[in-house]
Amino acid sequence: YDLLLDVHQVHKVETAGDCYIVSSGILQRDQEGFCQVQAGHDPQQSAARVLAFAVDMLRCSKQVVMPHNGEPVTIRIGLHTGACVSGLIGTKLPKFSIFGDTMNTASRMESTCVPGGIQVSAATWGLLKGGREQWQATGGVLAKGKGLLQTYMWVPPPGFEVSE
Repeated sequence: YDLLLDVHQVHKVETAGDCYIVSSGILQRDQEGFCQVQAGHDPQQSAARVLAFAVDMLRCSKQVVMPHNGEPVTIRIGLHTGACVSGLIGTKLPKFSIFGDTMNTASRMESTCVPGGIQVSAATWGLLKGGREQWQATGGVLAKGKGLLQTYMWVPPPGFEVSE
């Protein structure tokens, strides 16, 4: 998935266990190529970038075969858009990280998603719904610590296949 980061202009925040966390609209490269916190961004463009990255993740995951059963890897993807706090944590080996309810909600989108799907929060869907993508309302999901959340599943276009 790392090869897709620059293609979609998203930033890899971290991997935690089997969770691959990215963001868009938080960091930008300066003239010398170093990352810095972005002063402002277009949330709609950021959501579209992360969705495009997520779609490519699904496409690529179908190319990876599980060694124990020969089946393609199945992943779940959750997206949420909102405010967060970012900063460096640690003193021995400082690491950039993102915190806040937005991260928790994105995690709930992933954990309640069906395998092989992309589930988005109502906030993210509101930014993406005018695009060319198709969505299906889930009727809401119960999320730990949040209650019932209105969510939407990305509907793959006809012929959505593994790209070579």
